[in-house]
Amino acid sequence: VTANVGDSRVVLSRRGQAVDLTRDHKPNCPSELARIQALGGNVHWHGFYHADGRPMDGTGVYRVNGNLAVSRAVGDSTEKPFISGEPDVRGVPLDPDGDQFLIVASDGLWDVMTS
Repeated sequence: VTANVGDSRVVLSRRGQAVDLTRDHKPNCPSELARIQALGGNVHWHGFYHADGRPMDGTGVYRVNGNLAVSRAVGDSTEKPFISGEPDVRGVPLDPDGDQFLIVASDGLWDVMTS
C-alpha cells in the first residue's frame, strides 16, 4: 500500500520496467486545478513564456496563489484551504518473481529524471 501527498513518488521496478505507484500532486493537474479554483484559489505559471504566450517547459513551475508548487501537502498552513492534506492511497499486489525494488524519492530526484 502506498499513500502520498505532494511530489514525492514511489516507483516499482517490475520485470525491468518502471511502474509509477503514486502520482504527483501538481497544481496544474486538471482535477487539482478545478479543486483549488472551486475553493477560490488560483494557479499561475512562474517562469518564462514562448512568444505566443504558452509557458516554456523547464523554465518554471505552476504555483498555488503564487507560493506552493504542489497542490497537496502536510503542514502548510499558509495556503489552507487550497492545499489538501488528503493522500492518494493505492494498493498493488506484489509479484515475488517479477518485482525487483522500489524507489521512494522526493522531487530532488524526480525534477532531474523521469520514472
